[in-house]
Amino acid sequence: RNARKGAQIGAAIGLLAGTFGKKK
Repeated sequence: RNARKGAQIGAAIGLLAGTFGKKK
């Protein structure tokens, strides 16, 4: 039931990590 929320959070973290990695 919270799978969708978890997926959204995971995607957001992935995007943040991606931008962070690109900045560094």
